[in-house]
Amino acid sequence: MGFGSMLDLRSIQLDRDFCKWLVDHFDHNSCALDIRGRRLPISTEDVEFILGIKSSGVDVSIVASAEEINHICQQHGLNVVGDIPINLLENKLKEMKTPGKEFVGCFLLFVLGTLLCPTPKPYIKRSFISFLINIDEFKNLNWAKLVLVFLIRGVCKYKEKDRVGINGCLLFLKVICKI
Repeated sequence: MGFGSMLDLRSIQLDRDFCKWLVDHFDHNSCALDIRGRRLPISTEDVEFILGIKSSGVDVSIVASAEEINHICQQHGLNVVGDIPINLLENKLKEMKTPGKEFVGCFLLFVLGTLLCPTPKPYIKRSFISFLINIDEFKNLNWAKLVLVFLIRGVCKYKEKDRVGINGCLLFLKVICKI
């Protein structure tokens, strides 16, 4: 998949009815899909296998002060109040002439917001900016655990609060259901 096609990730359409069915059959307490009388436990290793992201290493921490996050936003030209619009990241990536830490940071945020930890809205959570504090360490992080925890929390909030949209990688659930 080329860089141009990666930017098209935000336009992936998922069948709403099928996604709702998947979420209804996902037990967020035991992290398992209950399908046709079968229980399919899901682990970070499954996330690694399906999405090709690391399921070992240091747990991802999304803790930073508001001051640190604002400073990183300024460094990366993401001077917006609140969550970061995906189209802002997309435009920044298209404008960049050379790869470097700024490119890696924007690309990482774009992939998080469109594929790994998407929300129903076209924004990436502002707290995810904290990943960029130590950008050189991103290869040592357990991204699969982050994806699975984000999905579990998203499904839990959806079920408990009867929300319209679901946070998390529903594409992962869709693929694992087909295996």
